[in-house]
Amino acid sequence: MKSAIFWLSLVFFALSISALVASAEDAPADDTVIVLDPLQTPEELALPETASDSAVEHAQFGLSTANQARDQALDLGREFGQQVSERAGSLDAGEGIRDQHVDARADNASARRH
Repeated sequence: MKSAIFWLSLVFFALSISALVASAEDAPADDTVIVLDPLQTPEELALPETASDSAVEHAQFGLSTANQARDQALDLGREFGQQVSERAGSLDAGEGIRDQHVDARADNASARRH
């Protein structure tokens, strides 16, 4: 019984592998996969010519949303950097740290008393 199960499993595995190889050979030759580096972006993204109108519409919407998000992120990052730079230029760094340290000591001392 164990021998029959082993041979049936082996035949099933062999047939599965054969089916995978056969389906890979039937794949269209024009399908290509291009692997990019993580920081590299493709020059052009395109849907297949057989894509439906709704797929094209959704892809355009997604692309415009992604572009807006990227532009906003760049603007927000630039704005945040400018704010930090202005704050750093207007404050004496040592003075701000000293004030925070004194306040923290006062808070700790008052907490111990209660």
